[in-house]
Amino acid sequence: DLPEIGLKLRTEIIYRRPSSFPEGREEVYLDLDKLKGPLVLRRRLKGDRIRPLGMNGSKKIKDFFIDLKIPREKRDKIPLLVNGERIVWVVGYCLDDHFKITKDTRKVLKIKVLKDGSC
Repeated sequence: DLPEIGLKLRTEIIYRRPSSFPEGREEVYLDLDKLKGPLVLRRRLKGDRIRPLGMNGSKKIKDFFIDLKIPREKRDKIPLLVNGERIVWVVGYCLDDHFKITKDTRKVLKIKVLKDGSC
């Protein structure tokens, strides 16, 4: 639970590759075996980069937010899920391509964002 930003994250480990993925922005599925160490939520830092799902190169988080036309005052309120130094998920917006599910995925970490205290 993250009451300071009005969110709850629920996680589930799935031992099979899902047959479909949600179209909304509230859920993300990660290849659990690609995660090394703990996941941490934090705000953006200068120079942060992500490789958006399906993209060949990386992009600065600042430029990612600008491209989405997210107002400057809201950018620091969007949490980043980080594994080590690598951004895994711009929560509610974008998964890093490195952590996507592939045909070789054996274990899946499902993360769901809940707002306003709903379960």
